Amino acid sequence: MTNQMRQWQRRVLLPRRLVRSWSTWLLTLSPFFGIGAVSAAFAGEQGRPSEALDKECQTVEGVVKVCAINRWGRNIPQLELSYSGILTPSEDQRLVAFVRLNGESGFFHMKDSSQAVARLFVGRPVQEFLCIVKNIDETLPTCPASTNGLPGTVRWHVEPAPDAELILFETVFEPDGKPRPWNLELAFVSEDGRNWDSRYGRNYRFFFDVLEIPPTD
Repeated sequence: MTNQMRQWQRRVLLPRRLVRSWSTWLLTLSPFFGIGAVSAAFAGEQGRPSEALDKECQTVEGVVKVCAINRWGRNIPQLELSYSGILTPSEDQRLVAFVRLNGESGFFHMKDSSQAVARLFVGRPVQEFLCIVKNIDETLPTCPASTNGLPGTVRWHVEPAPDAELILFETVFEPDGKPRPWNLELAFVSEDGRNWDSRYGRNYRFFFDVLEIPPTD
């Protein structure tokens, strides 16, 4: 596991054995300010841990579109996929995407927003919201009781994506934390496994080169 991934586990994501639990993103607040005013300011200035600070999209044959998000690693890295090929979702048959990113792979059910397009978001947290440790007013929700911090501390509380999704991003950073290129392969299959769209075994392939300049706030 790279240093960058360890850093993400400390900041937002938990170790694999605990990845389905809750995690927090700490915002340092001065105790001399009112909670409501300061938390509102941080919510606007810091943004969500999953907010897209960099995003690049590519399309293959007008059928598959992929967006690589947060490749520099300052926020949670993610993938957005959309598919409108020969396989179509139905009420009885959802589509499943095979995703291989830098050698790590998995199968994921796609979200069907219409009969023509199926979508998938990989790495996106299940939910994230600002909360207050041991809440002393009603400005924001109270963080879970297990959350450490002084009363009134404001945190980004994040429920990370499932472990199977997080594993895909373990190889997108060098051991020293620098970003690597994203080498991506996709194929699609009906839920019953009978019908595939893998470009006759070649898969849909995408390459996102390393960002030369980190994104600015």
